[in-house]
Amino acid sequence: MTTVFAEHARQAMRMRLLMGLLLLLIALPLCPVPLLGSEKSAEVIPGPESIGKEWFDSEAVVQPLALSATTQTIHVVTLNDATLGWIFRTDKTPPKCKGKHGEIILWVGLDTEGLIKGVRIIDHVEDKKHFSLLTTSGFFEQFFGRRATDDVAVVDTVTSATRSSSAIRQEVLLGARHIASQPEVAKKIAKPQ
Repeated sequence: MTTVFAEHARQAMRMRLLMGLLLLLIALPLCPVPLLGSEKSAEVIPGPESIGKEWFDSEAVVQPLALSATTQTIHVVTLNDATLGWIFRTDKTPPKCKGKHGEIILWVGLDTEGLIKGVRIIDHVEDKKHFSLLTTSGFFEQFFGRRATDDVAVVDTVTSATRSSSAIRQEVLLGARHIASQPEVAKKIAKPQ
C-alpha cells in the first residue's frame, strides 16, 4: 500500500511540475520585462552628458540648446564657457530615415569646425545578423572627421546591410548638415579654409 501511495505522489508531483513549466512557456512571450541576457537589458544607453564628456572633454558641460527656429533637441557641449560642439539624436532631427525594418536611432556629435566628432547607436530594429556587419566592418569609422556639408556618397554602404547603411549615412550627414544650418549653431562654426 505504501508503494502505491508513493508512486501516486510522484506522479502528482511530475504533473504539477509539467503544468508549471507549461504555464511558464505560455506566459513568457507575454512578459513585458526584458529577460536577463537579452541584448537590450544588458545594454545601457549613454545620455548626452556621458557622450559629450567622451567625445569632447571629460570636464565638458552638456546642456540642451534652445533653438528659435525648431523644436528639435540639440545639446551644446561647452568648457569654460567656450563651445566645443553639439550632440543630437537622429530621431529628433530631420531627415527621418528608416533601415530595412524601421528607424535607426543614433547619437551624433558635431564640433565647431563642422566635423563629425562621433556616432553611437542608441536603438534599432534591424536584423541582428546583417546589422552586426556595420559594427564590425569599419562602417561607422568613415564618419569621423567628415564635414557636415560632405556629400552622402563619401561614406560607403555595406553589402548585405545596404538599406541600414544607406539610412545611417543619410541620418548622420544630412542631420549634421541640418544642425549646422541652425542660426544658433551656424554662427559658431568656423568657416573652412
